[in-house]
Amino acid sequence: MKKQILFTLIISLIILTKVNAQKRILFVTSNQHFYGNTTINASNHFGEIVIPHDVFTNAGFEIDFVSPKGGAIPIGYINTSNDIQKKYLYDGFFMNKLAHTIKPSEVNADNYSAILYTGGGAAMYGVAEDTLIQKIARQIYKRNGVISTICHGTAGIAFLKDDNGKSLYAGKRITGFPDILEDKTKEYYKTFPFAMDKAIKDNAGNFVYSKENNFYVVDGRFVTGQDPTSSVSVANEVIKLLNSQTVNSNTLIEKSNLDQIRETLLHYIEGTANGQPERLRKAFHPKFNLYTVTKDTLWTRSGEQYINNFHEGEKTNRMGRIISIDFEKDAATAKVEIIASDTRLFTDYFLLLKYQDSWKIVHKSYTWRELPKTNQSELNPEFFDQFMGDYVTPENELIVIGRSKIKLYAFNEQTNDFRGLNKVSDNTWTAGSSIKSNEVKQTYKFKSNKIEIYENEKLIKTAVKKSFYTNKKVKYHNSKGVRLGGTLFIPEKPTGIAVVLVHGAGPEDRNGYLSNLRLLADNIAREGVTVLTYDKQGVGESQGVSYEKLNFADLAQDALAGIDFLKSRKDLSIAKIGLVGVWQAGWIIPKAIEHSSNKIDFAMTITAPGTSMKIKEMDPYGTEIEMRCKGTYSETQISNVVTQLKYFYEFLENPALAKKLDDYTKSIDKDASLKEWLRPTSDKVDLVNKKDWFTVQEVNYDAIPVWKNFNKPVYMSFNEWEDLPSSLIKSRIDDLKKKNIHTTLIKNSQHGGFETSSGCSGDYSTLTKYNKDYFSQIKAWLKTIRMSNL
Repeated sequence: MKKQILFTLIISLIILTKVNAQKRILFVTSNQHFYGNTTINASNHFGEIVIPHDVFTNAGFEIDFVSPKGGAIPIGYINTSNDIQKKYLYDGFFMNKLAHTIKPSEVNADNYSAILYTGGGAAMYGVAEDTLIQKIARQIYKRNGVISTICHGTAGIAFLKDDNGKSLYAGKRITGFPDILEDKTKEYYKTFPFAMDKAIKDNAGNFVYSKENNFYVVDGRFVTGQDPTSSVSVANEVIKLLNSQTVNSNTLIEKSNLDQIRETLLHYIEGTANGQPERLRKAFHPKFNLYTVTKDTLWTRSGEQYINNFHEGEKTNRMGRIISIDFEKDAATAKVEIIASDTRLFTDYFLLLKYQDSWKIVHKSYTWRELPKTNQSELNPEFFDQFMGDYVTPENELIVIGRSKIKLYAFNEQTNDFRGLNKVSDNTWTAGSSIKSNEVKQTYKFKSNKIEIYENEKLIKTAVKKSFYTNKKVKYHNSKGVRLGGTLFIPEKPTGIAVVLVHGAGPEDRNGYLSNLRLLADNIAREGVTVLTYDKQGVGESQGVSYEKLNFADLAQDALAGIDFLKSRKDLSIAKIGLVGVWQAGWIIPKAIEHSSNKIDFAMTITAPGTSMKIKEMDPYGTEIEMRCKGTYSETQISNVVTQLKYFYEFLENPALAKKLDDYTKSIDKDASLKEWLRPTSDKVDLVNKKDWFTVQEVNYDAIPVWKNFNKPVYMSFNEWEDLPSSLIKSRIDDLKKKNIHTTLIKNSQHGGFETSSGCSGDYSTLTKYNKDYFSQIKAWLKTIRMSNL
């Protein structure tokens, strides 16, 4: 039975109304392993596959591979000094597609807007004469699609005809690898079934070539390249043609059965959510019935009874997602989850039949369960996690939705704008003019798999959810048996690199403060990096003691437990695992290295003073800068506070200095304005039970010796306008002169990575965006790790 099953996870809504053929391209390859009947190896040109593939996928296109026989194809002409070829050669997901190309009989031409014939000697065999591949190309072209070739791939269109048996490219300029450039003395050439340029001319084409590199020809909707140097240009020209086309009602793709079923389910999901009885009638067969069991009694309701529960325009707090679809010919089953407000999760099971050329729901049964209660001020993860993820506008603008414990956040990758959203209702949120603002400048409405953004009640933007990775909620244990809860980000195209994200200070869950860890995970997962985020002990789904009782060594063990968990997942095919963390991670990651450096293949710290500064140094520095920014304290007042802090840390190291601390504190505490800055006197510090952060943590811990001895790749990012001396912290690392450590100072950036031009602008009500280099430099360095793995 041919199953087509869509799996979605907690945050992924896969509810599409039609195949977007404008974003799908079919690559044609060959199964030929030898030149003719010789033992001379023939292969598909790897560069002519991966170079255009990279261009297309970066532009948002999806690629499928077909070959005359399907299955594995031979590849050759591999250049491992080429970064793009290396990237794909070690991309297990990609190579698996080449090992399992589809057969022509399995291709639905309506799903593709372009076809590309790739080259290599193997392309001379088996492709040109395949009538099914010819038919696919003809159908794509008839639907205003593009036909493209590279090098010997042009041989694939040698005999291409229209429906009337006439050349599909009569009179058009076509190029490919010309016969005149072949070495006709070689045995491989003698096995060629035909001369490409002659075959093109015999089919009424105008074959042309050049002695220059990067020669390609665009003639109408035919784009052909002479040799591998034209690969990028051919791909870019295809994209230009596709982007220039206007899709109207006459060129919309005929929906596949799967897409028709999705559309029917969408009528049900959105019809119930938005108060649209007529959409429900579109979804249901006239004899539809709903079945459920109440107190061991089967309860049946007709479609009309069910529809009568919904009134035009009366919206409900319901969100739906398709879990799976399974169909054969004219019968299908489907599973849908509906979250009603944030209190109940309904699971619906459907039977659908094809009726009068459209799919209708004929049967529905359901069950439900209560969602876990949360703190009234906190968002229920089971409901609101589904909003998180990536949304793309028709203009390819990417909007990332993240979540903290209490609100949603929106990040625009093109403009770097970042906004905290304020809740109006479960599905409606507003944004102001800064990160933290109660103004209403925009309204975000979440509807199934999309966001609608309004300004002054006018719809200005719609973005549809797109999956660049899948999420799985996971649970695992640390070395002490404490269960930790986390989220695993599995990229669509994994590179073999993985990271565990380490928190900053405070009671952070897997998403982090202001959703910073979630955004970081999203950014790097889209680059093919597998990511694990987790809740701190005592937070979210993690058990254990309160985070306040955990020292750096305890927190390091939790980070290492994440590495152990990733290594246990053999299905992930991970080659290298690193620790990546923010702020407090500057102490936690070196602690993890101290304990088990062999487990850690690389490390990255982001805005983390602990990389080279002790807490006892950091606290006075930071306090001094913060007091100066207030602008209300004299130099004497600032000096008094800084001195008291230094005496306090001396006391923690040597309790015999208690009197020195207490006497000095008594001498300045008459100034009431200083009380909020001062540390407690010795009688208020419990050095035995260690209940406060400054007794739990190693305030004198120095990470510098760790970095001296760690010889694996390290990246450290600092911001120009920290409330700490970033240049000093960075210079201490640079003074080590370690070639494996790369440091960078991001200009016009403050502690969270947000853009600013002043060290005193840390108020989120004045900040509006991330610094443009914050995420890009992190991703660029991780790419070097990926390359070093090859």
